[in-house]
Amino acid sequence: MRYPLAILLLLAATAASAETVEQALATAPAGTRIGLLVVDEDGREVVAIRADERFVPASNTKLFTTAAAVVNLDTAAPDAAGGASVRLDGGDVILSGHGDARLSAAADCTVDCLAELARAIAARTRTVRDVIGDDTFLPDERWPAGMSWNNMAGRYGTAISALTIDDNVVTLTVTPGAAGAPAAVAGVVTALAPAGAVSARAIAAYGGGFGEAFERVKEDWATVTDLQSATERGGYLERYLKLSFWASMIVGGSFAFSPLSPLAIVNEYTPSSQFIQRAFGLGTVFMLAPAQFVLLDACRRGRLGGGTFKKLNLAVAAAIAGIDAMTVYTFAAAQALSPDAAVLADASGGIYNYVGALAVSFSIFGVYLYQGIFARK
Repeated sequence: MRYPLAILLLLAATAASAETVEQALATAPAGTRIGLLVVDEDGREVVAIRADERFVPASNTKLFTTAAAVVNLDTAAPDAAGGASVRLDGGDVILSGHGDARLSAAADCTVDCLAELARAIAARTRTVRDVIGDDTFLPDERWPAGMSWNNMAGRYGTAISALTIDDNVVTLTVTPGAAGAPAAVAGVVTALAPAGAVSARAIAAYGGGFGEAFERVKEDWATVTDLQSATERGGYLERYLKLSFWASMIVGGSFAFSPLSPLAIVNEYTPSSQFIQRAFGLGTVFMLAPAQFVLLDACRRGRLGGGTFKKLNLAVAAAIAGIDAMTVYTFAAAQALSPDAAVLADASGGIYNYVGALAVSFSIFGVYLYQGIFARK
């Protein structure tokens, strides 16, 4: 930041010349490219350095945007033209935004307050159904087309909307529990509760109760952890299915519990990307791996040629094909954004990681596809 400051100080001096500014710019780090055009109040050119070359203004754009707003807008007065509005539509309240960046729900709000709009509705009715936000005033282009892809994930890369409240910031208060108490997992428990309830009823009604279920788990664990032996009916395919089961557990677990995506060319920490990563991992562990174990059990009993197990083989093959397609698509999309070497160096995945993962995945896909078509009893 010292170079722009030095330039401004030089320009403030009445004797500043292009040569003096160029000397200051020459001290910038190698590879730095700076363009500059300064005119006086009459429009006469004072300094011009690379004034006709093209640059990406990036964050400097906001200086001109803010300056134009300060000069042309009365920022101390309520925004009568571009402020938010509210109306009743049947029993619903429609809150329409018009690009007002100062709408606030804060208790100490004095200008552009959401409470004023609420009072306007309360004066007409005491009962409403839903409050619906309408941000269609601005075009549905959340980010400008020229915005760098790696800026979108940062807090400063917030998407544009015609309706924002409280500076587009949500205040989250985290209250600690007792010292040494386990972390709260209410969200995970809530998400898994319906499936857990159904599973518990199925075990109690059709699985011989929880006691028998626990014994079966012990037997199944002994089966999948014994990678050296195989039944006469299962043979080499039984060993392969065991390894395939563990591959799903390891891959799913790495996606579900690792802070970084194992195949990410760019590591993202936004809530949505983290949710997708965890959901993908949990889906692999809790959906694909159990299906593979069912096929392993059928293989040990010589039943893979049955119609049900053929369909299950094909379903697993389809699931793996979908994962492979998603992997290829995401890698191609990331490559199309032309990440620089520094971004790639910080990423947890790269081209060799992708090629290796796809090679293994395609081989697994081929085996399940073959079994789904040609398996015999």
